[in-house]
Amino acid sequence: MRNIKNIFNTIIILLFGIQIFSQENFLGTWKGELTQDPDSKYYFEINIDEIDKYGNFTGTTYEKVIPMGKSHGKSKDYVKLSCNGFVKNGVVYFYEQKILEQKKSSNYDWCIKSGELKLDTTNSENILYGKWEGSVQNEEIQDICVCDFFNFNGSAYRISKNEFVLTSEKKTQTGSVFTNEKLDFTKDFEIEFEVNLGYLDNKGADGVAMVFQNDPKGIYAAGYNGEDLGAGGIKNSLILEIDTYYNSNKDITNEDHTSIWTNNNSYVKISKDIPFPNLEDGNWHTVKIIWKKIDLESGVLEFMVDGKFAGKIEDNLIKKYFGGSSSVFYGFTGSTGALANTQKIRFNRSELYNLKDIGLGNFLNDNQNKIICDPGRITVKKEPIKIAEIEEQILEINSNDKIDENNDYEKQFNRKVRVEKIFKVSSSKVIIKVWDLNLEDGDRISLYINNENILKDYQLLNKKHKLKASLKDGVNMFILHAENMGKTPPNTAAVSIKDGNKSHNLVLKSNMKKSAALEIIR
Repeated sequence: MRNIKNIFNTIIILLFGIQIFSQENFLGTWKGELTQDPDSKYYFEINIDEIDKYGNFTGTTYEKVIPMGKSHGKSKDYVKLSCNGFVKNGVVYFYEQKILEQKKSSNYDWCIKSGELKLDTTNSENILYGKWEGSVQNEEIQDICVCDFFNFNGSAYRISKNEFVLTSEKKTQTGSVFTNEKLDFTKDFEIEFEVNLGYLDNKGADGVAMVFQNDPKGIYAAGYNGEDLGAGGIKNSLILEIDTYYNSNKDITNEDHTSIWTNNNSYVKISKDIPFPNLEDGNWHTVKIIWKKIDLESGVLEFMVDGKFAGKIEDNLIKKYFGGSSSVFYGFTGSTGALANTQKIRFNRSELYNLKDIGLGNFLNDNQNKIICDPGRITVKKEPIKIAEIEEQILEINSNDKIDENNDYEKQFNRKVRVEKIFKVSSSKVIIKVWDLNLEDGDRISLYINNENILKDYQLLNKKHKLKASLKDGVNMFILHAENMGKTPPNTAAVSIKDGNKSHNLVLKSNMKKSAALEIIR
């Protein structure tokens, strides 16, 4: 996305042939165009690689400049960006993260965008449309230090101009960091930073919290260690937590999770626990907090971790949680208990300026810090895979006993592939289990997905053998290859393929001339 005035005005996403639209239907690559005006067009793709059961997704976007009067295939300037977000109530919320590849023939910058795309099924077509906004980093921003406006308490300390530690890898620690300036809840704002929760998973704890508070202790406020994440006990507060340890008295999931809670009078959980995969992986994770006013007193506060929805509250926060004041201190707390981890926060320099501007009552996206791109709208389409057509092709393949010279597997092993079943999955990653359903008779097998060997010369047992596999977008060929015939021919294996909460269970039989196969459509 180029930073030129009025560069993009419209983007619409056309989705064909889908009548019942669940989250899984958003998977895949959607192709279309961005337009500046009737004479200027820009090619656009969004590829959604994976959606979990909560609607969170990861993927990429791709944009290419279309020269005036030429097709997008002849253009040279392009950009590919990582992207994530979530699908909720038929709306795609997407957030571009960083540039992966780009080519520019002139002096301009691509915008990093976010947007909301809604589903419309009128005229027998599925259309995903909506607005986007974005910005370009202003490289002329001068250095700024977290020490310029943050106050450090307890175990918290600064390690660089833009990074600080809340807890080190020691037991029973509490660290808190709050700004000297207060944040104004009468104005919309956004806060973005990165958190590193350490590398100790099962042996690590406890997590961090983002805290908005009007405690009498102000910038020196600090709470209890352990399960309270350094925030428990801070008065007139609202806490957005990232919890890495299961406490049975508070948590409904034993996974790393997020939620929102308060300390008014006693601990009260406001939003439900949202599980996340292992966050104690030693990596940096992006956190974004958004506050949008509804009226003079009420609004919506929500946050995301790595672009995934992490919690939301819609209420009169000023009256209910902040003691009646619209100005509050904001900051971070962290703690350890019997287990520990090094837990850190860092900002990029533009976000440090944004934090300072919020405290002064200015709008977050000041042009001093970011160059704001002109907002716009969108249009892409995706042709669904037609199972009926694939079934016709499979019938033709199964009826032919000749080795297909264009099929790498058949050519390599001189065995015919016979497709036993076709089914759809929604995830790019599946869990496969194989076992001997009857008496163990020495059957040995190998497994292939798209000609890649994922299990080699394995002897089947009554005990299930589990492995994970990745699928590409489209048709995936799963082949059961017999390494021998066992004591009782043919070679027979029970197979379970789990896609999220749904499992596909069947029995496949292969011999030394034919291999049973499945076609898995994603």
